[in-house]
Amino acid sequence: MLINNFRSMSIVKKLVLLIIVLMCVPFFLFGYFWYAISAKTAEQNAIAFSEQLMRQTSEHLNSYFHDLERTTYPLLTHPLIQQFLKIPPDDTFEQFMYTKRIKEELVHNIIFGREDIYNFTVLSKEAVDLSSTGGPELRKRNLRLLDTLVPSQNYNIIGVDKVDATPVLTILRVFLDTLSYKNTGIMLIDLNL
Repeated sequence: MLINNFRSMSIVKKLVLLIIVLMCVPFFLFGYFWYAISAKTAEQNAIAFSEQLMRQTSEHLNSYFHDLERTTYPLLTHPLIQQFLKIPPDDTFEQFMYTKRIKEELVHNIIFGREDIYNFTVLSKEAVDLSSTGGPELRKRNLRLLDTLVPSQNYNIIGVDKVDATPVLTILRVFLDTLSYKNTGIMLIDLNL
């Protein structure tokens, strides 16, 4: 029946049908396969680019935190800070004098030119503290960290917190006494996010 319909068609209709079959069908098949292969290639390229971007970001963060650790390392054994950590809580005059000297000689050098550091705090086990920005809410948070935290390493990333409505990433460093190697306090570095 189909053959009879084909024979009864005019030559123009047969030519149009032949053009459709020989040109359009391969074109549509080629287009479909091209789209499928292109979509798969684009997806693979997006995955490879994302993996490369994550790898670069991870390496940059590792480098940044390593640089921060290296920058703050001299403070761990600095004589002024070691003496500050030994001040009794009731000796406010000594606290004031050491705080002033540490801020003038050490803290300014660390924070100067580094907009990423929001706050820098030194806190002794006896809750004597020195902070670059201060504030009662910050002191409460620092004391809470001192009470609840048992530092297992010398360098810990505590997590994200808010200080004076500013989101910060808090990093903790442990102070060890240079003679007894006992934990004498902590250093908290709050980084702007």
